[in-house]
Amino acid sequence: MGVRRRVKLKRSESNISSVDIGEYSYKISKTSHSSVDSQIERTRVDEEARTSNDEEQTQYKLETTKTDEEIKKIIISINEAQLAHYDNYVSMFNLLNSILELSRNPPIGPERVVKLGRTCVGVPSTLAHHWAVQIGESWYEITPKDKETRQNNVRVSDGRRAKSCAGLCGGEVVGLSTVTDEGIEEWINMWLDLHPDYNLFTDNCQKFAYQLMDWATNGKFLCEHRVISADMELADIEMVDNRRGFVAKKGGNLVAHWKYGKDILNSWWCFSTRYKIGHYTAQAVAGPGLGLFLDAIFVDRGAYSGNLFGIHVGLNLNTGLGIRNGNFEAQLLGCGGKIGADGIEVNTSLGGINACSLM
Repeated sequence: MGVRRRVKLKRSESNISSVDIGEYSYKISKTSHSSVDSQIERTRVDEEARTSNDEEQTQYKLETTKTDEEIKKIIISINEAQLAHYDNYVSMFNLLNSILELSRNPPIGPERVVKLGRTCVGVPSTLAHHWAVQIGESWYEITPKDKETRQNNVRVSDGRRAKSCAGLCGGEVVGLSTVTDEGIEEWINMWLDLHPDYNLFTDNCQKFAYQLMDWATNGKFLCEHRVISADMELADIEMVDNRRGFVAKKGGNLVAHWKYGKDILNSWWCFSTRYKIGHYTAQAVAGPGLGLFLDAIFVDRGAYSGNLFGIHVGLNLNTGLGIRNGNFEAQLLGCGGKIGADGIEVNTSLGGINACSLM
């Protein structure tokens, strides 16, 4: 661990153009590699340039104790992950956001349960959902500041549900976090600076909630819902050992979840794809909802158009009966289906289809 240093962001119009840490600047560069269009490169910044750019910094204070060598290893890991997972251009934000998240050292506190709350938006009710995340007793959710500016704002509230009524019945347990409230506040400030303007198809409540869950749990979280509209590219960065999981209990919900392989999510506007290997979950629900579930996903590839339509293929032996996460489910060794907040879904052990319900 090195000395604490300031992390500085530079903008080009509304986008992040580079990240400066100490005497080095990190930015996207084009590459001639046949399987990827871009990667992160490191360049040295002279003292005069660092001084002249002091007035161009973000409005919050972001620091890191990572050394230059540690950051270099992070860059190599990210670049290798992109070469392994993507055959197309990866946006500036997603790469730089990975640097920022991996470079931070959030304050560590007592372990707290993380929950996801959703509420229906529009008619039919399954077309879109507003998402909120609860860490401990506090809910965090995106709300536009006003109709004119459409700037993002994070609303914090306490209680059984978020102020928007997301998680009306208590929400669903998705993981555990040791990040303190101060660390969450710092991360939120960073996120708002990277995503100042609300956009229904890119910078919205689902993107905020998904990335907050990913960051707060260090990637150890359970979220099987389709992303309806959020421009994201999330993948496992550490390629050597992807084994990770959690056991969490809150209210009448007990969840044990393990990942022994990959979990890659890509979404563009209202379209998304997901690739999973080795996901195993045991869940007992006694409020909200009721039932027992054993999910065993060996491999799964899915393509979705929001909650309108989706298809997935792979191999699973999911088994369970009851109500969880707003859906009634009945499955035996992968065969069965569900109906409810996520629409209608029919599955076999080798794949399935899902569509929006008009309920």
